Amino acid sequence: MTMFSFRLAIVSLIAPLVFSGAKTLSAHQGISSTEPPTGFSGVWIETKPTSGPPMRMKFAQNGSKLMVWLSYSDSFSDHPFGMATVKDGLATCAVRQSCAERFQSPGYNYDHPGMNTFAVSFLQADGQTGPVLVYTQVAQWNVPCGGHPIGTEGRQKLLTSKWTDQPGPF
Repeated sequence: MTMFSFRLAIVSLIAPLVFSGAKTLSAHQGISSTEPPTGFSGVWIETKPTSGPPMRMKFAQNGSKLMVWLSYSDSFSDHPFGMATVKDGLATCAVRQSCAERFQSPGYNYDHPGMNTFAVSFLQADGQTGPVLVYTQVAQWNVPCGGHPIGTEGRQKLLTSKWTDQPGPF
């Protein structure tokens, strides 16, 4: 399989989730949709990291607004990573992509290198006692940047809950 085919396969799995609000992933055997918890608030941990420590996410939800913290350790920053909007059980956030000068290629305009779209939604995995969170990141590159070619890249992670219904930052 070529790198292009691999990326196309990844994007075909991720794009429907991010862009049409899908709540199921047919590519993951044993996962079906379920009613989500009352909110995203709590701490979530990546279930099967491909390398290194698991990604941890902490959420504090207030209505349709969701404050998001990211960490690869047991602690979180005092400042959130970002703010997402929740609609129909899908939380999304779009952030402009940057590209440091040392990673830029001559002949391209780096005023708007690209866009990152992040999404999280709930799923229920067979045999699990609680919900599963699906984290999806899609990066659209308008120019090459440090090994990232022009085009779309994506990744997806499953996280389980260290559940808490406490409102606000922890």
